[in-house]
Amino acid sequence: MVKRYLPPVAAFVVCALLSVWVLTSPFWQTVMKVSMVMRIVHDEYVDADSVSYERLRSAAIEGIMASLDAHSRYMPREDFERFEESTQQRYVGIGVEIERLRERVTVITVFEGGPAAEAGILPGDQIIAVGDEDSTEWSVGDVARRLRGPAGERVAVTLMRPLSGEALEIELARAPVRLASVRDERVDEEGFGYIALRQFGDRTPGEVRDAAERFAEKGVRGLVVDMRDNPGGLLHAAKAVADVFLPRGQLIVSMEGRRKRDRVEFRAEKPAVLEGVPLVVILNESSASGAEIVAGALQDSMRATVVGATSYGKGSVQSVYSFRAGDALRQTTARYLLPGGRSIDEVGIEPDVLVEFSEEQRAELILQERHAAILGAEAFGEIFGWPPDRTDEPLQTALQILREQVEERSRRNV
Repeated sequence: MVKRYLPPVAAFVVCALLSVWVLTSPFWQTVMKVSMVMRIVHDEYVDADSVSYERLRSAAIEGIMASLDAHSRYMPREDFERFEESTQQRYVGIGVEIERLRERVTVITVFEGGPAAEAGILPGDQIIAVGDEDSTEWSVGDVARRLRGPAGERVAVTLMRPLSGEALEIELARAPVRLASVRDERVDEEGFGYIALRQFGDRTPGEVRDAAERFAEKGVRGLVVDMRDNPGGLLHAAKAVADVFLPRGQLIVSMEGRRKRDRVEFRAEKPAVLEGVPLVVILNESSASGAEIVAGALQDSMRATVVGATSYGKGSVQSVYSFRAGDALRQTTARYLLPGGRSIDEVGIEPDVLVEFSEEQRAELILQERHAAILGAEAFGEIFGWPPDRTDEPLQTALQILREQVEERSRRNV
């Protein structure tokens, strides 16, 4: 008889214990409280159309992530797709880089092979309307969002072209645009190399190593690595780029987090390229994340001199958790330390040599490089409103440092 009642009694005891655990668990108490609030709002809020469970769920998740830090957030499906595009160095749009210059959102760069290039859009063109909406008061972000969209979908853009003074209305079909990480690579007449990095994506390490090997074949006397306006990107890409210039075994960056797997050191694993060749890194206020990891690793290891402005100061690492619906969470899970043990979070990397150079000066310099040689000084001044006399002070400072370092080495070797 006793054996007959043992299973039901045991089941009752288990259920009772589970109930007590649920009622006293902070996690389940929180879940029940949030569920209760969602039910009340869903059933009783005055505007029924604005309180669907889907909308309330998104609002709850966004609120949780917004309470953490500036780099943790909830990404709806559309935002997550854009995030993946950036890490894979591609996006869907018209293929231009834009900045606000003299109160107008202006095309700074036209990417080769993109819809804008095929339509004849030029650097210096000012975007004054998107579709049938006047965009002269929009921010750069507002214009960028309107220019992006599904591949194949068409968008009309109205441009003011200072070169001719005419307004042009162009309709383009949005298309996938691939972005190279290396946006400039050259060797000057003195034998100094220059490379500019746009971001840190999946293909960045290969692009940088290939460029460094080409510089080595040409026997460059020194190299400038320009990471101004580089917002960073993937941690493994930044680590691999630093690996190009540092000797095997050199500490690049370490991470500290709550989980054991987030407490790790990254060291250079491959032979360095351009070993012994002087390096100078250029940063500005918009250089962040991966750019700071590379610059900090080279600075702390005494491998490079850093010039420009104090960088943005993003010293945290984010992990991404995706869901089947296509949305995702991007959450800070660790903070990184540079080889010297310092954290640059909200502090940034201080340059060894400070050179002030504003965003507007940089945008003007890019336009000058694109048009001055073709137009001539007088025509350029009439069209753009300023003479083509801008000098890239951070770059000139970097080159002067390389000259001095090369001369110093020559004296020591005599």
